[in-house]
Amino acid sequence: MGISFTISISDCHAKDDTISHVSHIQTAAAPEFVSPHIWTAPNILIVNFSPSDYGTLASANLPPNGALHFAKPAELCRKLIAHLAPEIVVVPLINHDDNSDAVDVAKVLTALEFDGVLRVLSTCLPRPQIVERELQAYAKGMIVDLAPVSRALI
Repeated sequence: MGISFTISISDCHAKDDTISHVSHIQTAAAPEFVSPHIWTAPNILIVNFSPSDYGTLASANLPPNGALHFAKPAELCRKLIAHLAPEIVVVPLINHDDNSDAVDVAKVLTALEFDGVLRVLSTCLPRPQIVERELQAYAKGMIVDLAPVSRALI
């Protein structure tokens, strides 16, 4: 099964809203973790993960032929969103590396007028609807999709 996908890593400067570097890595076959049937969206922006986080991203049921773009929260800017035109943004509920969370990203995306799907990866929560409601309050115009993943992965 020769599924291909593109990964891009961007260097966007949110302060002056410029993109200084976008590199593309094209692969001939997607790793086995990519689900072949969940989404069909071609552009996915993955925030607070790196291409090496395959285990976590496997749990996100990413589309097989989608273009995966990786960025840090500080790199989110209007030009990057316009350039990549993502339909889906994937973000962890809590990022322990920089003490940020999905609410922080949702606020930035709202300010940038992103209106796609915000897919938030989290461990299984006892009452996910409460978290989803809180996220939705900050994710104006977006569809919030809370996706449970294994605790070992995030």
